[in-house]
Amino acid sequence: MERDRHMEHRAETPDPAPALTRGLEILRRLNADGPSTLGQLARAAQWPKSSTSRLLAVLERAGLVAREPVEGRFRAAVALVPLALAEDALRAWSGAPLVRLCQASGQTVELYAYRNGRLAMVDRSDPEEAEVRVWARIGWEPDPTELTAVTQLRLAFGGDGTAAAKRRDLWVWNGAARRPVRGPELAAVLRRVRREAFAVCLARNPRGVVRFAVPLLGPNGDLHGIVGIAATPARADGKTRARFRKLLETAVRNHRWNP
Repeated sequence: MERDRHMEHRAETPDPAPALTRGLEILRRLNADGPSTLGQLARAAQWPKSSTSRLLAVLERAGLVAREPVEGRFRAAVALVPLALAEDALRAWSGAPLVRLCQASGQTVELYAYRNGRLAMVDRSDPEEAEVRVWARIGWEPDPTELTAVTQLRLAFGGDGTAAAKRRDLWVWNGAARRPVRGPELAAVLRRVRREAFAVCLARNPRGVVRFAVPLLGPNGDLHGIVGIAATPARADGKTRARFRKLLETAVRNHRWNP
């Protein structure tokens, strides 16, 4: 009974800094969703527009949020990245390696870190004139059920591949609809990814992005991260696919992952 009363007291403890909590929630949403309007942020958080506007004004004055001059949307000016996920990846790959890969491919390059079953983008490099606008931002965690190139690698190298092949909740885009991927098709995809240590999205997403990716493996073959190139579907032809694969694999060899 004493323990129950203690737990009840803890559950009723008020948030000591509600404004800070809400400000961090806004930053988290902007990092995950990209530029958003005041109305979108207020609806997503279920807060009054007036309260959301005041929080955004404070964050903007602090340099944590910026407002787009034309469309008036708000975007995060800083990245919220879990340090436990980002530490190894940022030490080994951030900066020059990503920039060089971005310059060589002419496309957006993304770095994901993997730990304890979680996958999060911890860095990215964009060309001056990108062919496609990539909305995913630093701190974004991909939908674990969407079978993108990144998810394929996570399933193939980040856990029990046999169990992954039996999953029934995975899907890819088919136009604006979702097409399930399971059974023999899923098993074949994961076998190919494990064999080649390279993955490509099975379909473009609604924003017109296809990803090409390779794993960053530790000495024991365990998954620590993923490096990917985000491009248009036109780049998924055989010749360009082979070129992107070579660039990614060369980058991994030249900048060895050291967990």
